Amino acid sequence: MSSQSSWPPSMSWTALAPYKGESHFVAITYGIKAGKRFVNLVSVLYGDIFLSITFDELNDLTKWKPGWIEIANESTRTNFLKTKDLSLISSEDSGLPLPLSLKGFRSW
Repeated sequence: MSSQSSWPPSMSWTALAPYKGESHFVAITYGIKAGKRFVNLVSVLYGDIFLSITFDELNDLTKWKPGWIEIANESTRTNFLKTKDLSLISSEDSGLPLPLSLKGFRSW
């Protein structure tokens, strides 16, 4: 294993072997627990897909790359998407519904 990143970690990461069908992640938090550095990652596309890994594991070049890189074979992701609810209904707080004068929506 080679070290590829310094502390604090990069914000964007690509898993070379998809995790729950996803390859692209964002570091949302990081810290030190019991003397070990850790990073919490969330999928770029699905907020319900997240993981907490050690900084050492994140720096394993055979598993992770900093930044978002294109993955040659995304068949695993395609299979996973078949099980997801891909509803296009926006949440009440998405800021997308029109007209914007409706009560209950936060202002931008």
